[in-house]
Amino acid sequence: RSLPAPEVEPGRIMLVTGSLGAGGAERQLLNTAIGLVREGHDATVMCLNCGFGALDFYLDQLHPHVPVYTFGELGESLVRAQDMRFDAALQRMRDPRLHEFIRTLPLMLQEPVMITTLAFLMLRPAVVHLWQDATNIIGGLAGLLAGVPRLILAGRNAAPHHFFYYQRYMPPMYQLLLEYPEVTLINNSHAG
Repeated sequence: RSLPAPEVEPGRIMLVTGSLGAGGAERQLLNTAIGLVREGHDATVMCLNCGFGALDFYLDQLHPHVPVYTFGELGESLVRAQDMRFDAALQRMRDPRLHEFIRTLPLMLQEPVMITTLAFLMLRPAVVHLWQDATNIIGGLAGLLAGVPRLILAGRNAAPHHFFYYQRYMPPMYQLLLEYPEVTLINNSHAG
């Protein structure tokens, strides 16, 4: 929190999802992104696990309407950008406090949080809307580290412990994230 706040692009909204597979949350993200663009908003989508066939079900429907970044493409486009944003992002990423914090995370979160933090620093969203539990945690932590002013964590129809992807770190990570005023948790059901 003591890192200086980076510049953001006013009005830029980034929707972040784990995949664009044939699911209900993914369909809702597709419709939300298209609706935001149609209303004149500066919206982009980042997909953490796209590029793997079944996880790309909605990708072709999204591409004509909104820029979509995948983890694979992201690294390449960030390196190619090498402008002042890249320099500022790298400067922040070199801060030893950031690395000290990331080393306290479970090993499986460390790399995705680092990459997502760098993406947020480069793309400079004013709002990040995250979809589903694993993405909420990765993107929520990255958003705080990157100084994103508004983070929306979107849960789904059931609590994470009902699913195969549940990890023991999820409840304490949600508790940590919800301590910050820039973080809001929304859900589409009381059970969730």
